[in-house]
Amino acid sequence: MGISVGGLSSGIDVDSIISQMISIERRPQVRLQVKEAGLQGKLTSIGAFNQALTSLQSAASSLRDISSLNTLNISSSDTTILTATAGGSVAPGTHQIEVKQLAQVQRLASTGFADITTTAVGTGTLTIQVGTGTSGVVTIDSTNNTLTGLRDAINNSNAGVSASILNDGTNNKLIITANNSGSGNTIKITAVDDDGNNTDMNGLSRFVYDTASAVTNLTQTQAAQNATLKVDGIDNISKGSNAVSDVIQGVTVNLLKAQIGTTVNLNVTQDNSSAKSKIQGFVDKYNELVKLLNGLQGYDAKTKKGGVLLGDSVVSGIRQKIRNVMTGQVSNLSGSYTSLAQIGIKSSSDGTLTIDSTKLDSALSTNFTAVGKLFAKNAAITDPNITLKGTTINTKSGIYSINITQAAAKGRYTGTALTLPLTITGGINDSLSVSIDGVSSTVTLAAGTYNTGSDLAQEIQDKINSNSTFSANAISTTVGFLSGTNQLEITSSTLGSTSSVTVTGGSAQAALGLSSGTAVQGANVAGTINENQGTGIGNRLTGTDGTPGEGLSLEVNGSTTGSRGTVTLTYGVAEQLYNEIARIIDPAAGSITKRKDLINASINDIGKENEKIERRLADIEKVLRDRFTRLEKTLNSLQSTNNYLTQQFQSMFSNNSNR
Repeated sequence: MGISVGGLSSGIDVDSIISQMISIERRPQVRLQVKEAGLQGKLTSIGAFNQALTSLQSAASSLRDISSLNTLNISSSDTTILTATAGGSVAPGTHQIEVKQLAQVQRLASTGFADITTTAVGTGTLTIQVGTGTSGVVTIDSTNNTLTGLRDAINNSNAGVSASILNDGTNNKLIITANNSGSGNTIKITAVDDDGNNTDMNGLSRFVYDTASAVTNLTQTQAAQNATLKVDGIDNISKGSNAVSDVIQGVTVNLLKAQIGTTVNLNVTQDNSSAKSKIQGFVDKYNELVKLLNGLQGYDAKTKKGGVLLGDSVVSGIRQKIRNVMTGQVSNLSGSYTSLAQIGIKSSSDGTLTIDSTKLDSALSTNFTAVGKLFAKNAAITDPNITLKGTTINTKSGIYSINITQAAAKGRYTGTALTLPLTITGGINDSLSVSIDGVSSTVTLAAGTYNTGSDLAQEIQDKINSNSTFSANAISTTVGFLSGTNQLEITSSTLGSTSSVTVTGGSAQAALGLSSGTAVQGANVAGTINENQGTGIGNRLTGTDGTPGEGLSLEVNGSTTGSRGTVTLTYGVAEQLYNEIARIIDPAAGSITKRKDLINASINDIGKENEKIERRLADIEKVLRDRFTRLEKTLNSLQSTNNYLTQQFQSMFSNNSNR
């Protein structure tokens, strides 16, 4: 164990001397601490700057889409007859509507049953179809041979109807109701009754309702009918639903009551106050950002002190980019307004923006669409069969020419000629195994004689589209009959290179002419965007990374190849700002992120340098203490020698004096 000497022999305050010497050696560390505090202040300030940018981006987001800016008020003069909601594409105005008849669903009722859980209803299958929709097959056997079992089986069939049981005070009746209203949604029910008779009033055939064959064993209690209305002088408009969305563009009219002779006024007015509020919020967030930066980058001549971020080139560069967006012209934008100043939003001496309320009100009232385009993203597409599906922050505004070299196509399978009429016999030639888009399953066709190819095609289509394996994978087909050649053709509903149809087997394969057919694989759309090859998936063509059209996603419909016109993208102020801020604050590659990383790296370097200094100071203190310890030991030894010699001299002098 070492000995620490604190000046016991010398009287020197060793601890104080060492502390002062270490304090002198610590001066570089103090300078580092001051530097670190400054960096921490910058980091905090950049965090506040980042938050202000995020708030501004959020405000810009509400102005990126014209439809979100275009808020409308819609009112009905009689809300007991109709109400309405408006979308972004509707024009302000007044419409007169007379509701003559409401749409209604078809409803059928069975004969009465004594009870719902024990009385047998019969066994076999019911095929239910509503309008031209996909039919559903209901199987009744010994496990569900009751009115309750039949009700549940129908409700699980996805056939477009719902079933319930009604007690009329004497008997129980099955009520079957179409899910959708309109005269096109009539119910057709046919039976394959295990008792051998598919049309009588015994067994499952009691639930047949087929007006085409005049077998209507169920009673119609309510007919399917369309709504009838008169709109703006145009009479006898017929619609299948009471929610009418395709008469007045952008307006959904909800019909509540028919009242012939009564005209309801529907008023659509522009809600400029909502748009103005969003614009004001956007400007306010920009001004908050400017005021923050004025403090962080400003200089006070009186105190001769600058802001924490004064001279920070990264922050200054970001500030200038945002200012350019807010005060510059919107390129490629035609119309009344191409800058914020033209609608009354101008810069002040401190860099903030002010709004001339009168001028903004006038612009919103006289040309609302032009104001919306000044803020939002706009796409003008010359080909009506091309739709913009999306862009990214890397997609540049501009005019893009579209050239299609290959249209998207669906996979299909075309059989060979078959002979009609064709009889399908249960258990003999009623199964068909198919693979669609890589998913395989087997369907069972309804027994019977098919006199026409269209009936046969419809049966195959219905069975495939109601198959649980296919529906679980969102797979469906269209089955057609080529009357000129007596061929069946099965076509996948999907587009693209993964779309395919093959017939792999089944007892009905040969009779249907599907044993040695021709399979054609689907194809992705292919083409160029401004002469740069795009990427096609299905009918979606997307611009290639690294090109101006990067991330531009277009849905290309139709089979036309060659030039398909142009897509003109215009980014309004809010859209530009949103994308610019997204790049700035990107957590991986944004300039704010990189600036934070550099500061944090400098702080880490200071921490490492501090650790080195601490280790060096510890070494210096150890050396100093070792030196003082040796000094004290030397002094102690000298003191002992001195004491010894003193004693010896004193003894010598004492002896001499005694003589």
